[in-house]
Amino acid sequence: MIEKGGVINMAQKLVTVYQIESGKSGLNHLGERLDNIDSTIENVHTTLANDIATNEAEIARINEAVMTLASTPITAPVFNDVETYKVVEAKAEVTKVTVTSGATASGDIILTLNGSPVNIAVTSGDTTDAVAGKIQVAVDALADYTATVSGSVVTITAVNKRSEVDATFDGGTTGVTATVEVLVQGVDGLDLAQDVIITIPNGKDYVVGKGNLLVLRNGIPQVLADGDYVENSSTSIKYKAGVLKDGDVITFIIGDAGKLSYNMTVDYYTSGADAGRIQKVTYTGDINRTITYTYTAEGKIASETIVEDGKTVTKTYTYTNGKITGVSSVVA
Repeated sequence: MIEKGGVINMAQKLVTVYQIESGKSGLNHLGERLDNIDSTIENVHTTLANDIATNEAEIARINEAVMTLASTPITAPVFNDVETYKVVEAKAEVTKVTVTSGATASGDIILTLNGSPVNIAVTSGDTTDAVAGKIQVAVDALADYTATVSGSVVTITAVNKRSEVDATFDGGTTGVTATVEVLVQGVDGLDLAQDVIITIPNGKDYVVGKGNLLVLRNGIPQVLADGDYVENSSTSIKYKAGVLKDGDVITFIIGDAGKLSYNMTVDYYTSGADAGRIQKVTYTGDINRTITYTYTAEGKIASETIVEDGKTVTKTYTYTNGKITGVSSVVA
């Protein structure tokens, strides 16, 4: 301090904390404090830089994982080509012929089976039982039928399970009369006692082994791995014997992954702690689906909500020490 003409002037000089005299009370302590402040500021900068890098890496990792999931080509086809087939069990026609009067004259009687006449010679005086016996022998010798006789009643069973023209009887001039009754109507269809091949109606086909054919039986999905049926060809399937029942409805739902056409858009959070993270992935076209994400304070996925085909599935994740320890799912 210099005093001159009643005016006090201060001589100013820039000094560092290291130049402060240690002998003056309190100044050395101030220097240490200033050094500590500098060090603290540097540490804060380092910590912030590390946090920013970590957050950016976490955001990038989440985005990459979600985008990989959302962008993965969907191999499951859209099943939209539906054909139905009603199982009709094939049945062999069974006919009962009852001889009601014997022969009064010799000659031929005619039993017509499925439109084909069978001539059977009878002799005057043949009783009803005798005539029935001759009918049984003649029919049983045919390749397409078997016959049994009990008294004056002959039971005729077709070898082939199919629809047939009902049998008729003509006694001619022999005096023989008989009644004909169809016990079981022959039906064209499937022989369910054997392996059954079902051809998809209307010339439709699918790709064998590619998972683009769904088969339902009476509305219940059939599991290919169970072995009840196999993919027999590109136009048919084959059921094991004894699985199907008469009247079963088989539904074929056919898809083709190659026909899929869809767009995907991604929306991001633009503010707040989740800024930069994926908020929603939306599919439109053959696939109509939205996936919405929320995140924890640490930036991990807290929940994902999937909306598709009128159904909402919400999955909630829990973490311990940064690792997933639980997932809950609610379907609405």
